[in-house]
Order: sequence, then C-alpha cells, then structure tokens
Amino acid sequence: MVVDGVSSTQVKVESGVPQGTVLGLMLFLLHINDLPDCVSSRVRWFADDCLLYRPIYETSDQHALQKDLDLLAVWCDSWCMSFNAAKCEVKRISRKKTILQKIYTIKGQALQEVNKARYLGVVISNDVQWSTHVSTITKKANSTLGFLRRNLKNAPPKLKEIAYFSLVRSVVEYSATVWDPHLCKDRDALEMIQRRAARNVKNDHRQTSSNSDVERSWLGITGRPQM
Repeated sequence: MVVDGVSSTQVKVESGVPQGTVLGLMLFLLHINDLPDCVSSRVRWFADDCLLYRPIYETSDQHALQKDLDLLAVWCDSWCMSFNAAKCEVKRISRKKTILQKIYTIKGQALQEVNKARYLGVVISNDVQWSTHVSTITKKANSTLGFLRRNLKNAPPKLKEIAYFSLVRSVVEYSATVWDPHLCKDRDALEMIQRRAARNVKNDHRQTSSNSDVERSWLGITGRPQM
C-alpha cells in the first residue's frame, strides 16, 4: 500500500482475501469455489451469501442435511473462514399441514427457524406466497414517495418523474418476473403507488379529482406503460 508516496512494509498473506483491491472479488470467488464439492446438498451462493438446500422426505434426508452443515464447518476451518451462526437461518418451504421437524446446528449452535427470509432482495415465505414481499416493497416505495413529495415539492414535473422511476419504480419492479402477484389486494397495493406518483408529478392532490384521470394525463405525457 502506498499513501502520500510512502510504502508500507510487505506482509505475507497466508489466508483470506485482501479487501479494497481490484482483484479482491475475483480472488474471493476463487477462494470459495470448491465449497459445493464438499457437500451432497445443492448450493447457491452470491458473493458471501451461501444457500444450502435439499428436499426433505424422511428423517434420513434431515440427517444428510445436518451432515452437510457439519462438512461446511470443516471446510471453513480448513480455509480459515467461519460462518456466523447468529445470522444463519432455517426455512422450510412446504404447504403440508404436518412436516418433519428437526433442529439444525452449526458447530453445536442451533440455527433459528423463520417463516420468511430475504434472498437477493426478494422475501420468500415458507408457503411461497408473495404477499409479504409485496407488503415490504410497497412500504418502502410509499416511504420514498413521501420523501420525494416533501423535498421535490416545487421541482419541475420532469424531475419528479425521473426521481420516481429511478428511486421508486426500480424498487417495485425488481425481480417482478419471479413474484408477479395474482391476488387483487397485492395488485391494488402496487397500483396505488403509481397513482400517488401521478398525483405527485402532476401536483394534483385534490380529493375531487379522479385517480384515473390524473394517471391518464400523466401517462399521456410520458408515454410510459402502467405497472
């Protein structure tokens, strides 16, 4: 490392990946590249997020999954790494009324079981319904819309529109091909965001004006499709 023309002393790096370097991400991927080879369950990972899963039909499948968790702990010790068990969770995806129960552990520490979990920005529920995810993103979108309305009150309509598509709609549409809702209540919640955005862009907050008329007026100017 060089700071103000002064170089630091050399240090031999025997394990791990140096942070803040151009090759850091590539080196990290190479560092963990053999992780799936040590387990029989399926593995999905992105950066430092690791997802281990397998179908559970009988108790032998549960024991196999626990064995893979133990093998992951051994892998971590071999490569001078560690899993933060406090941040690891167990989620069962099933619509059966009764399912096999088991407490899974990493290095003797029990993992917390949850009914929903966020994976790559998408909230997945144990029944594979998307109402929880829709509720999460609409809450965030409405909060951002309120922020934009307060801080861009006197801004030109074009600027308000750009802010909406950049900061709100990009969040709402993220991975929509996966969770595209089929329930009316979820669709209504998403449509309400665009109605609020239309009133904000057109600066029309009158109770006597129609949501549809305001939205059509805005979309007629922008030529953008509805959500």
